[in-house]
Order: sequence, then structure tokens, then C-alpha cells
Amino acid sequence: MDKDNLTENAYIKTLETWLGDEGRAVADWLNANTTNEEFIEQPINIHQPERYLIDHALGMLDKITKLSKVFFSVSEDGKWVYKSPYTNADYARVALYHILGSIAKFRRGKRNKKDATGKWQEVVMWEYNDDKVAYGTDGETAIFVLRDIWAEYGLEPLSRDVEVAILNIEILWDNPLRSGAAIKLYGQNSLALLAHTANFLDTVGLAVQEETEVASAAS
Repeated sequence: MDKDNLTENAYIKTLETWLGDEGRAVADWLNANTTNEEFIEQPINIHQPERYLIDHALGMLDKITKLSKVFFSVSEDGKWVYKSPYTNADYARVALYHILGSIAKFRRGKRNKKDATGKWQEVVMWEYNDDKVAYGTDGETAIFVLRDIWAEYGLEPLSRDVEVAILNIEILWDNPLRSGAAIKLYGQNSLALLAHTANFLDTVGLAVQEETEVASAAS
């Protein structure tokens, strides 16, 4: 990865701001092990080539922190009180780390496509990278990558709730038949439900309004 691009990148700055030394370790690993095309320039999917994967992570972080104010607010003496069992660092880990399973998922290729006049032109398009080594789902691959980074830098293990949230962030999308298992899982791990909701909202481009009664009272 280009070092200057890495330094100026908002994703990397967010890693370092929200997660300190841990975030810097992840940034160092990305700098040493990925190219711009493999990570910084990766699209969220081939159907949205104009949107970067890292922008999705930042968008999800914004949404997961806003949603947490609603998810974890309780009524006490007629007032809404924010009582989350998780920290902002937990939210950042899920949002910023879940995309590590998509490193080099796509690559640029050339295709023939008709232009506005009907003439065939050779254009550059994103396509699936058949050479990428995956370890199951994107979530499972992300955990594999993270454990590799953690072993290399000697970091404290991620909490079980954070790992489970990353592993299952797209469980309902990957296989709707697993919805029953997902509902049971989410009942045991509220961070997983929160992460799935924030991921879904950001992927489909829906905003989270911060000015709700609960969120305003809890902030």
C-alpha cells in the first residue's frame, strides 16, 4: 500500500484515533501486506464500484454509534439513560475490522462494452478475484486475518462478542435459511444485532437520524 496514501487516508486516521496502538498495528500490517488496489481502492461490491469499501466501514461506524444510543437506552424515573455494555472501541473494532475479510476480493479487469453511440469500447471494470484465498465467509476471513495480525504484534485477544459480531455480520444475507439461528444468536449477543443492522443500513444507503427522542435524551 502506498505509504503517503495510507497516512492521509481517513480510515487509517480513524483506526489510530479510536483504537490507539491497536489501530496503529492494524495500519502497519495493511501498509506491509496490501496494495492500494487490494484495500484502499476496493469497492464495497461490483455493483457499487463508485463506493469504496473503507468508506462503507466509516459509514457503518457512524451508524453503529448512533444506533447504540437507541439500542442501549433504558427508562429510569421518566428519563432515558444510556447504559451500553460495550465501549466505543468495541463499535470501532466491529465496523473497521469486518472489511478485512474483503481484502483483494475484487480486481480490475478489462471488458468490452458499448458506449453511448453503440460502438464497442474496452473498459476497465471490477471483477471477482479468483486468486484470492478465502477462509469461508467474509466474516470468517476477517477473523483469520485479525488473528494473524494479533499474533504478529502480540495484541490482547478480541472479546468474544466482538468476534461473534464480525463473524455473523451478514448472516441473514448469506443464507436466509439460517435466520432462526441468527435470531437465537442475536438474543445472546446484542452487539451482533447492532452490527448487522448498522451494516445493512449503510450498505443499502439508509441514514440513521440522530434526533430521535431516545437518542437525544441518551446523548
